[in-house]
Amino acid sequence: MASQESPQDTTYRALIYSLKHHPEGIVSLGSDGVLRSFSGPLERHVVDAIGFSPSQIKNFLDTTEPWPQEREDQLRGVDGRKVTTRDALFTPPEDSKPQVYTEESLKKRMEEIERLNKELFEGIEREREIGVDVAAKYACGRKRSDFDLSPRGESKEEV
Repeated sequence: MASQESPQDTTYRALIYSLKHHPEGIVSLGSDGVLRSFSGPLERHVVDAIGFSPSQIKNFLDTTEPWPQEREDQLRGVDGRKVTTRDALFTPPEDSKPQVYTEESLKKRMEEIERLNKELFEGIEREREIGVDVAAKYACGRKRSDFDLSPRGESKEEV
């Protein structure tokens, strides 16, 4: 299990790299603020877990997924460092469990991903041909959100 101490100055990236990983696994942030490393797509057992601070949660989400209002509301006031027991760390809430695939559904999903990637790369090539700066458009540094995950009624300075 990764160290449960996640000091404010430890980046979320450093914490991700500190987790044990399964070669075919994924990492996923739960509604409880715990980042979990899961095994491959046919089982999805928790391999390792660590609780994120509110600022680490925000930084992680800023770089990994879009910010719909529902996700902001779900994580408002959440501090994964408060999840401390092994059972709680290794048993994610139902709404935070990743999809488990069958052999057939995994094959279909991989075909879908291959099709989507092909469409994406073809679209990028078309944009490049008409003069779009694709390096800037698809750069890793996305715009940061301005969402405040502090509990309602508290400002960022109070937390």
